[in-house]
Amino acid sequence: MTLLDFIGLLAGIFVVLAFYCVEQSRMRRFALVSNVLFILYAWSLALLPILILHATLLPLNLIRLRQLSGWRTRSLDAPINLHRTIELAEADMRIALCGQTRLWTTRY
Repeated sequence: MTLLDFIGLLAGIFVVLAFYCVEQSRMRRFALVSNVLFILYAWSLALLPILILHATLLPLNLIRLRQLSGWRTRSLDAPINLHRTIELAEADMRIALCGQTRLWTTRY
């Protein structure tokens, strides 16, 4: 296995890790690492489609990660609506346990 093969394999592993993540900021960080590794891999082997794809995704992932960190800062300053948070958590549990696909019900 050459160094380039190892870089390509490592980039693929980071893509899988990004898909595995639940937390958005962690997913974006793994995606950024995979973008950089794929750019190195594609540049070294002159793989233009892969280079263009990951050169395009890199700034998008940076922008989204920055938006996420800004959103978290603002959300910590916002007042917490505990009642609504509990309602949403209960709805998520119903969906997980019962397989319900609707997020809300209409009562008449």
